[in-house]
Amino acid sequence: MRFFWGKKWRSWGIIAVLSGLAFAVWIWVDYFPAAAEKASLQTRLDALRNKESALRRHIVKLQEDLARGGLVEQDVARIERMLLPARSLEEAGSKMQQMLQEVFEKSGVTVQSYSVLGPTFWEGIPMAVTEFRLNVTPDGLASVLRFLESEEKLVRVESLSIVYRGTQGVPLLATLRVGTLFVDVETLKGYVATRS
Repeated sequence: MRFFWGKKWRSWGIIAVLSGLAFAVWIWVDYFPAAAEKASLQTRLDALRNKESALRRHIVKLQEDLARGGLVEQDVARIERMLLPARSLEEAGSKMQQMLQEVFEKSGVTVQSYSVLGPTFWEGIPMAVTEFRLNVTPDGLASVLRFLESEEKLVRVESLSIVYRGTQGVPLLATLRVGTLFVDVETLKGYVATRS
């Protein structure tokens, strides 16, 4: 027993215990906090990489938008040609009525009555709506519908109902509901200018 508890072994034992304690203290004080900080830094690094990736995608999208800037201006010009020239929704509705009444006169269609309905919306864009009650022949109705189909301006047929009356001169009573979109062109140009 003396062999294990000798002075030489005791000093080595004390050195081993002190080394073990120093190692334990180092792990507790230095290693665990460093490992936690490393995990935290890795999380932050992943978040920054994700943010960088999102920013790169956004930059690519902006570059594509800038490249399409000329196309957007062409689209605005095309839309401007398709709209009735008006400064308000009411003015657009009035111009649509005038245009259609001229077509009705040329086509031999009699306007029995018309009423301006409340504005509606098409995909968030305001639309002036008017309903016409017409005394019409089949040829006159075909002429009106051909005009509406070929017209370059944005006039949309909302509904059409036809009642056959069986009289010789004007056998049809038609209720035609039409609408036209209104977009303030100056506002549209300003919006496009801020986007490009």
